[in-house]
Amino acid sequence: MRTKDKVIRRELAVTPGEKFDMVRVKLSKQRLEGLGYFDRVDTRPEPSDAGPNRKNLVIDVNERQTGHVRFGAGFNSEISVFGVAEYREGNFQAPWYRGGGQKLRLTVSPGLEFQHHELTFIEPWFLDRKTGTLGQCLLPRLRLPEPQ
Repeated sequence: MRTKDKVIRRELAVTPGEKFDMVRVKLSKQRLEGLGYFDRVDTRPEPSDAGPNRKNLVIDVNERQTGHVRFGAGFNSEISVFGVAEYREGNFQAPWYRGGGQKLRLTVSPGLEFQHHELTFIEPWFLDRKTGTLGQCLLPRLRLPEPQ
């Protein structure tokens, strides 16, 4: 499994040792499904030795592909011929590559008259707090005609 345990646990609306609450279990399942990292999220309670109102919650997930690569080319009367290459990872972890719940997108668009490069990084949890911190670097470059 690529997704780190911490990424799953921080989305849970239940905590170990508390009274079992099926409403909060359903909310936890919805949060995990909303991440978009899993094809399937199953939750099931199991008996616990801690007491009658206490259960162990078992969560089974089936991970999906979260990385995407895209290539393209085109022509525009203003900027001439151009290409596009993009890599996106929806479950990224810096610096270890995947599983940390961050998002990364790198886009490169080279062309004869115009070039555009973009790097986007999103950290949804910063210092264990849900923040949605965004870092973005845009590097557009327009080639000007040579003076005559």
